[in-house]
Parts: sequence; structure tokens; C-alpha cells
Amino acid sequence: MKAATHLKEYRVAWGAAFPLRKCHQPPLYQMCLFALNHVVAKSRFWYFLSPLKTVCCGQVFANGTRSLYHEYRDLTMTGTITQGYQDTGARHRAHAHSI
Repeated sequence: MKAATHLKEYRVAWGAAFPLRKCHQPPLYQMCLFALNHVVAKSRFWYFLSPLKTVCCGQVFANGTRSLYHEYRDLTMTGTITQGYQDTGARHRAHAHSI
């Protein structure tokens, strides 16, 4: 994903279509994502959800992540997120799709 000057905020939600006998209220997964368009937002939703809910042999696998904390100021939320993408790419040579 190329960090553009105008990212948009998307709230993507997904749940099972019909309740099953075992589970009367299936879980609903929701994320707030910043992306260029709705196609990229949906793709990023599945990218982040897949490792969280991957189960194999009764174990939940986790991906090794690193914490990074920065503070930014801007008039809009999307402007702040764009600053974060650009700054992290400049300082740490991180690609926008891996942040």
C-alpha cells in the first residue's frame, strides 16, 4: 500500500451469516482501518484477522510484532495516520503494508 496524502477511515465488520445450533450468537469482528479505498480496507481487514484466528492442532498461533510509539499532531485523524506512515517509512524504511 502506498502512503498517499489522503487516507480514509473505514470500519469493517464481519460475522457469520447464520447462527448455528452450537453458537446462537456468532462472534462479530470489527476493525477501524485507514486505507485508500474500500477494496484495500477489506483486504487489510482479512490480512489482520487471519493470523488472529488461525487454529491448528488446538493452538492459536501469534505473529511476532514490535511495538512502536510516536505522537503526531494534525487537524484530522487521517492526516495524523498519514504522517505516521510517512515518518515510519522515512525513519525505519518500513513499507506501508507492513506497518
